[in-house]
Amino acid sequence: MSPEPTLVAMPEVVKDHLFQYLSYFDIVRLHKTCHDLRDYITVNRPNARYRMIEVFQAMNNIQVILKTEDKDGETNSFFLIYREQEGGCLIETAEYNRDNRRTRSVNGVNYSEAFFHDFGLLLKHQKSILFEIEITPVNSQKQRSQFWKAMQKAFERSGRIRSQRCILRHVTAPDVLSILPFFDATCIENIELTGMEDGQVNPMDGIIELKHWKNLKSVILDDFSIGNIAQNIAHLNDFCCDTPALTVEDVFQIKNVSDATIK
Repeated sequence: MSPEPTLVAMPEVVKDHLFQYLSYFDIVRLHKTCHDLRDYITVNRPNARYRMIEVFQAMNNIQVILKTEDKDGETNSFFLIYREQEGGCLIETAEYNRDNRRTRSVNGVNYSEAFFHDFGLLLKHQKSILFEIEITPVNSQKQRSQFWKAMQKAFERSGRIRSQRCILRHVTAPDVLSILPFFDATCIENIELTGMEDGQVNPMDGIIELKHWKNLKSVILDDFSIGNIAQNIAHLNDFCCDTPALTVEDVFQIKNVSDATIK
């Protein structure tokens, strides 16, 4: 009687089918088991199949929420926290409503480096289109600047990000103009941008020149303004921004070309 085939020995078409039922965490664990599976995963990059990705940076940790949705519309959430510990970092993982919290120590690597390494791998394995990606760095000038620079490098390594909705918080206009080009302009439909929350309204006219702008359906610019509002938002279903001043003529034009609302 011949032995039952192992996962490694199975044809790639079979492995491709089986990997469709694995979460990103399962894929990461298999990546560490042997050279054959590591090579298969590296080359074939099975789909992580996440619907939403949320990243929040605090003063001493980075938190990630990954959400999936099955065919019946049921959602499931995975939580990761990268935090500093002596000699390296600590990574905590958990699944929503399940008592399966795990911790792992990584020596010789700080928590930020560990996060961006894992985040880059996750993006490489996210083949399906995301519904939403939200990124919020801590609102500290030095940490925020370092965070966005590292995020750009992660985007460069992973390739074009395909997401219908993009939420970026604690960004400057230059941040936005350097980050949005990494998103697939044919997929993105909604963006929400929040500035430094310092009471200042800064111009964001450069965003109109990006090819993404014409494909957008909804735009929220908090702490930002754009010029020639009536002309530039005619194609949008929803629009919200801060603006230093509006003339009566501006209001009249906006009323006639769009149902947009401005705060």
